[in-house]
Amino acid sequence: PDSTRAPTSAQLTTMETIARLASVAVEHRRVDEELRLLQAAIENLNDMVMITEAGPIDEPGPRIRFVNRAFERLTGWSRAEILGGSPQFLKGPRTDQATLDRIREALTHSRPVREEVENIRRDGSPLWVETDISPVADATGQFTHWVAVDRDITERRNLEEQLRESQKMEAVGR
Repeated sequence: PDSTRAPTSAQLTTMETIARLASVAVEHRRVDEELRLLQAAIENLNDMVMITEAGPIDEPGPRIRFVNRAFERLTGWSRAEILGGSPQFLKGPRTDQATLDRIREALTHSRPVREEVENIRRDGSPLWVETDISPVADATGQFTHWVAVDRDITERRNLEEQLRESQKMEAVGR
C-alpha cells in the first residue's frame, strides 16, 4: 500500500499558517536586532540626544521622553531626574533673543533648526551646544516628537571669547 497521500485542504491551510507565522517571527527578530543596534549607537554617541513630545511649545513645554548617556555625562542630570520634565530648565541666560525666536519659529512650523545655545549644567556652569532639532512623524505623517542632537562647543566658544578679549586689549594698547 502507498502511504504517501496528498495533504488535505485542512493540512495545507495549517502549513500555510505555520509558514506565515514563521515569516513573521523571523521579521520580528530582524527588527528587534535592528532596534538594539540603533539603541546602542545612540547610547554611545559623544553628542547628546534628547527626544521630547511634540508639544506644547509654550510653557510648560514638551515633556522629555529620552536622553542618552552623553546627556547625563555632559549636563550632570540623570535620566530619572529629568524624564517627564521640560527641557526649558536647561536654558542659559546668554542665548540671544534672536536665536530663541528662530528656534521658536521653526518649532511652531514643525521645521528642523540648527542653532548655538547656552545650556546650564547641574552644577550651574555653562554648556554651549550646537543644537540640531528635527521633527519626527509617525507612520501616518502626524508630527509626534522632536529629536535634538547637541554637540558640546563650550571649548570653542571660550577660545572665541578669549580671542575677542585679546583683540580688545590690543586695540586699547594702540
